[in-house]
Amino acid sequence: RFDYSRENWTIHPYNPVNNVNYTSEESGLAAKYPEHPWKDQQPFFHTVPGTAGHKQRYDVLRGFQERFVAKLLSYSLGYGNVLYCMNNETSTPPAWGRHWMRFIEKKAEEKGVEVYVTDMFDDVWEPKTSKKLRMAFDSPDLYTFLDISQVNSRTFGEDHWDFLYWIVQQAEAHPRPLNNTKIYSDGETSWGSGTPKDGIERFWRNLIGGAASCRFHRPTAGIGLNELSQACIRSARMVETRIKFWDVAPHMDLLGKRERNEAYLAAKPGEQYVIFFSEGGSVALDLRKAAGQFDVRWIEIKRAAWGKAETLTGGKAVTVAPPGEGPWVAVIVRAAAAAN
Repeated sequence: RFDYSRENWTIHPYNPVNNVNYTSEESGLAAKYPEHPWKDQQPFFHTVPGTAGHKQRYDVLRGFQERFVAKLLSYSLGYGNVLYCMNNETSTPPAWGRHWMRFIEKKAEEKGVEVYVTDMFDDVWEPKTSKKLRMAFDSPDLYTFLDISQVNSRTFGEDHWDFLYWIVQQAEAHPRPLNNTKIYSDGETSWGSGTPKDGIERFWRNLIGGAASCRFHRPTAGIGLNELSQACIRSARMVETRIKFWDVAPHMDLLGKRERNEAYLAAKPGEQYVIFFSEGGSVALDLRKAAGQFDVRWIEIKRAAWGKAETLTGGKAVTVAPPGEGPWVAVIVRAAAAAN
């Protein structure tokens, strides 16, 4: 949507000023759209018949849109690893995106290719009141994965976890991948991007929560692929040498003596535990139903480096505390399983 308003629109090839295929009068497109795109004033996103913003003259524009998308698909449908997301942080009514989702699926069916499609709604930063997100939850046949990127903006600390985990629970009715194309984190902004520290925490809460993908947004909204984000990714891969994230699920119920936003747990109770500590600290891990020995390996996230190794004895609640300040992750595996 940001390509179709303000200064970006002045040089855009769909702008009738830059296009020999139609005039402003024929297409309904103006030469300028100076307002922020959240106001949804651009006819480009209202070309679908039957929608509230549609006008008949927009059909000319939709013809070019469909030819353009068909051309893109003539290349992309040759590959089975492409995910299709209709919009970026859209405030446009979902019907426009659904048109293109069906358009893509029809072209894919003709080619005998299976595709996964979705839409990225701007109001997911308030997921419990988002009617668009609820519609996507309830339409698994069309929204075959969910992009929940906007939960990573405007919310911080435990509030971010509460929203994320609520989404995870809602999605259980029709399980699908939950993708985070954007984790905001490059610095404080009026709209709530957050700091690099917030970005690290969001990345790890998404992993602990069970998200299918976690990507740091590009600067200046995110930290991109800088040294810090690379360390986070390497640390996650280090965890995976001992525990696969898809083998564990959120189990905050097993953490005690925990302060707000101190630590987050994913586990296969009795076998495997991953605990993310946002800033040092100490928690009690409930191992009362898990007798035996557990091997603990620490990872210092900012350096992507293994820390000290420890042993825990189950059958009781045990204290787990990282070796230092800053973000750490504990990888805890039943001793027999670790030996294997």
